[in-house]
Amino acid sequence: LSDVTSHINLARDLKIEASTDPLTGLLNRRSFFETANRMMARASSNGEALSLIMIDVDHFKNVNDGYGHQIGDFVLKDVSRLISKQIREGDVVARYGGEEFIVLLPLVAEDAATAAANRMCAAVRQHDFKVDDRLIHLTISIGVAVIPKVTSSEAIDHLIYLADTALYEAKRKGRNRICCHTVE
Repeated sequence: LSDVTSHINLARDLKIEASTDPLTGLLNRRSFFETANRMMARASSNGEALSLIMIDVDHFKNVNDGYGHQIGDFVLKDVSRLISKQIREGDVVARYGGEEFIVLLPLVAEDAATAAANRMCAAVRQHDFKVDDRLIHLTISIGVAVIPKVTSSEAIDHLIYLADTALYEAKRKGRNRICCHTVE
């Protein structure tokens, strides 16, 4: 019995390790895509709305260069916690790569997606990241993409492309802001 329990626990631990980002504890990119594809297929079969938020920490290189990568890791963990606190149960958040995060919001149209993005921006902007005796103030830029009525389960790549395009638009417009694209 003990041997079987040990194998079950090991299998569970390996599954968690394979699906999460080791730094933030969020889903990793691979697990995000697996989940997103399932959610997209469900939204497609039901004609539901789906929104996607792409987040990038503004000028994050300055944190790593000015304070070191260990502090940068601390900041990324804190940012992931702040983002996670702004979403609903059933929403999916993942570390997309580096200092980028991605959030999938099922059954959410443009107004609610933009409201969630605004909460995320405010949470990071208003947070004091404490490093020893210093405070670091950060902002994030966000791109939002919305499909009011999903008709194809293959639309996740297009949704990510639109959110990424909106994110770079937010950065070009001065950072610390949100831009949104809605699929017609």
